[in-house]
Amino acid sequence: MSGHTTNLRLKLPLLCLVLQLLTILLFAIFVCYDDQTSARLWHEKLKHHNKSHLDHEFYLRYPSFQDVHTMIFVGFGFLMTFLRRYSFSSVAFNFLIAAFAIQWAVLIQGFFHSFHQGKIFIGIESLINADFCAGAVLISFGAVLGKTSPIQLLLMTWLEVVLFAVNEYVLLNILGAKDAGGSMTIHTFGAYFGLMASRVLYRPHLDKSQEREGSSYHSDLFAMIGTIFLWLFWPSFNSAITAHGDDQQRTVMNTYFSLTSSTLATFATSALVNTGGKLDMVKSMQLSFLGSHPECSSGRRGGHWDVWRDDVDSLWGLDCRAPRWLRVNAWLQIPYAHSGLQTENPGHLRSPQPPWDARDPRCPPGGSGGSSGHS
Repeated sequence: MSGHTTNLRLKLPLLCLVLQLLTILLFAIFVCYDDQTSARLWHEKLKHHNKSHLDHEFYLRYPSFQDVHTMIFVGFGFLMTFLRRYSFSSVAFNFLIAAFAIQWAVLIQGFFHSFHQGKIFIGIESLINADFCAGAVLISFGAVLGKTSPIQLLLMTWLEVVLFAVNEYVLLNILGAKDAGGSMTIHTFGAYFGLMASRVLYRPHLDKSQEREGSSYHSDLFAMIGTIFLWLFWPSFNSAITAHGDDQQRTVMNTYFSLTSSTLATFATSALVNTGGKLDMVKSMQLSFLGSHPECSSGRRGGHWDVWRDDVDSLWGLDCRAPRWLRVNAWLQIPYAHSGLQTENPGHLRSPQPPWDARDPRCPPGGSGGSSGHS
């Protein structure tokens, strides 16, 4: 045990240092501010294009970014505390890999979606998309929770972010799929990546530690806190980068009503199937926000019938990411993926486009994201 501790003491700081230095170097070389973030370009827009500060994308997107950011670090962090032996590790490792995943995702997603004239142009949507990518990583993290070291988790994050960006580009840009809330690109990809990671890391002797997989009263209580945070902010998650106006408002409202109705259905079902009509806290915690997932792909559905139909699907578990992926073993049961390609929702609003004078290959003055992105 002492040898393992010594190796972790040396390898983890070294790996963190290498990954951070690599990220800073790539930011310094490739990253520039977009026309909404660069001081020179934005003030030129104000002067020559009859713009006002109220037209800035920041005011429209930042509230949703705050909500999604809270979900990633608080919601997912406390949701992972359901294992009594790994509650503290869950929050700490969630913090670690999410912080790295966001930085790495800005770069990798930028190469696929906003790379022009040798530069990656970033703005507020880059941060939202990076949070989405981190969400997929944290879903996978739930599948290997308690079985992996922080070094393994960082390496898994490094690989998964790259594959996430490739999968996202294929689905949204090549196949033209519409996936505003990330049913396919985030939830399903994260679940199946976690499944494969758990299979690759599986060793027969790991079965001996199954007794450590149980929960306790306090671990379930903290996990419930994470669930509440996810439940509260899920409308923002689904609508963060949908088109402004009626599409965004409809996505929020549909998700809102699906969440509330699925919560009532969850408690009713729990009392019905349990002996003595007792409520099962774990099942209620896991199933209460299932109504949000079908809504990931239903932002433009306008009628009450569509909302009700999604709630029925959620009640019967026809969802893209039912919580059974949380089982920590090699044979995770991934439920049927309800979300399809035939949705009408606008897809991701991609990372920022280049400035309107992007023909100039130079980075805008003050636009280098290398130092500012990591100060």
